[in-house]
Amino acid sequence: MKDLFLVKQYVCYGYIQKYTLYSLMEKKLFLKDGNEIKRCDSNKIVEKLFSKDGIYSFPSFCEYIFECKSNADKMIKEQIVPFNFSYLNSEMTFDFLQFKNELAGFVKEGINEILEKII
Repeated sequence: MKDLFLVKQYVCYGYIQKYTLYSLMEKKLFLKDGNEIKRCDSNKIVEKLFSKDGIYSFPSFCEYIFECKSNADKMIKEQIVPFNFSYLNSEMTFDFLQFKNELAGFVKEGINEILEKII
C-alpha cells in the first residue's frame, strides 16, 4: 500500500480502511496505459488493463488492491500513478519520531480520517 501514494511528509499511521481506499481511488486514481496516463473514470479502462487478472469493474479493482491479492503489488508498481499530495499546506508536516508521549487528537485517529478530509 505504501507505493500507492506519495504522502511522506503527511503520513500518520494505521491501516487504511476499505471505504477510505475506495474514495481515494475514485477521486484521485490515474492509470498508466502504455505511454499514456489516463484518469480512471469508467469500468472500461479497468477492464482493458486488468481483465487478464479477472478484474472487470472499478469496485472489484479496489477490492483486489485492498486485499492484496496475487499480482496486486505488481499492478500498483506498473500501472497506478502515485497519488500526489504535494499541494497540501506544509504546516501539516510532522516528524512523528520526535514525539515521546502518546499521540492525541486528529493524529491519533490515524490515516483514514486525514485522508477523508483530503479527498
